[in-house]
Amino acid sequence: MVQEAIHHETVLGFVSADVGISILPASVSRFRTDDIAIRPISGSPTTPLMVARNPESRNPAVGAFIDCLYAALPGDLGVTE
Repeated sequence: MVQEAIHHETVLGFVSADVGISILPASVSRFRTDDIAIRPISGSPTTPLMVARNPESRNPAVGAFIDCLYAALPGDLGVTE
């Protein structure tokens, strides 16, 4: 059986109910409870991230946010528009 959930809190609820296990971002460890064991995965795993935006948007905050993301990238990571 496979369960899918959008919210990390729901995933942790499944784990707490002994429905299974999950791989989640480290930030979820702040939701730690006594009935859930959270362990780091060694080896610096990575996951691809994407930015979704409306290309028709005229909101200047959208462009500024995208610029900040690009500025935070280390080196050439193959960013495409």
